[in-house]
Amino acid sequence: MRITDVLRAVPSLTIDMPIMLRGAVGLLTLKPTATASIGLVFQQAAAAHPDRPFLRFEGVDLSYGEANKRVNRMASALAQRGVKPGATVGIMAANAPNTLLAALAAVKLGAAAGMLNHNQRGEVLDHSVRLLGAAALVADADHRDLLPDALDLDTLADRGSTDADPATCASVQAKSTAFLIFTSGTTGLPKASAMSHFRWLKSMSGLGRLGVRLRGDDTLYCCLPLYHNNALTVSLSSVLAAGATFALGRSFSASRFWDDVVLNKATAFCYIGELCRYLLNQPERPAERQHAVRVVVGNGLRPELWDDFTQRFGIKRVAEFYGASECNLAFINALNVPRTAGRARCRTPWSSTRATPPSAPAAGCARSRPARSGCSSPRSPTAPPSTATPTPPRPRRS
Repeated sequence: MRITDVLRAVPSLTIDMPIMLRGAVGLLTLKPTATASIGLVFQQAAAAHPDRPFLRFEGVDLSYGEANKRVNRMASALAQRGVKPGATVGIMAANAPNTLLAALAAVKLGAAAGMLNHNQRGEVLDHSVRLLGAAALVADADHRDLLPDALDLDTLADRGSTDADPATCASVQAKSTAFLIFTSGTTGLPKASAMSHFRWLKSMSGLGRLGVRLRGDDTLYCCLPLYHNNALTVSLSSVLAAGATFALGRSFSASRFWDDVVLNKATAFCYIGELCRYLLNQPERPAERQHAVRVVVGNGLRPELWDDFTQRFGIKRVAEFYGASECNLAFINALNVPRTAGRARCRTPWSSTRATPPSAPAAGCARSRPARSGCSSPRSPTAPPSTATPTPPRPRRS
């Protein structure tokens, strides 16, 4: 990374400086023992701007205020089923507003939302359910036959006795578990990776405020499954950091992607893996230049695709990041330098992270200074939640 890269980024950084300063404060001051949680962030956002759209699905809006009330009713219903702080709520459902709201209901109670992959069946699903040890299971209409004991997601809010904020939300500590995200199971049965409120809040500060830098009138479109951290952590934290709008896509379709982006009035979107290649392989269509997207966030945009992708689709800024669920070090391309995922000031032979093909070194870095022992930067608190070479979503041909 050259000084010219930094100078080129100065104008946009100046505009976004208040957002970035807030993110820096969050990174430096938040402690695991703090009373801070995802549910509290959402609850405070709803109180601050109740009429602002929080969730947009297929062009239909749900305001922050109404979403919070529905979440509270869901939390009330779960509490009636014995869900308490430290418990787990298993959720098996496709992308839809109630899926996200149920996850928020669980974390408001101080419980963990165990996001089951709704494509799992048989032994794999049985293993995942046993692993959760859930106090309650919730499933949508398409998956209730797989979990006969599950509560009906679509009527869960109707079971609640109140839409008031649960008292437990104000006492959840950052160190407690918020989400359980399952691995793909390519090397054996799936494992549940725990995402604490602390790491999610650090992601909100590091990725959301320092990297993505949405504003209150922005809309981030995400068609990735909610059982994936790029949706539940990267996308949601970026939205809540700004009090912006989360436009949730039902699923990824290469042929309808840009139509959905335009329909949902998105100004940002989240990608993963080969999603960008799938879009480039599609024939040109008017919608791909009729959108208002100004920034995208994700990981896995290959260097050989970077220029073609940004130029063809008119993407002004790419917040590519590199990180892993089990790693406490992360990189984010905050300066919009092409074909990179940021830079860390470490005294190692690999100090500048670049988007690289799978054959490159694990950290995707370009060799710079000679190796020296130790690292000059403190333990990184951003810790974003995805692998460097994630499994891409399967494109729908329709």
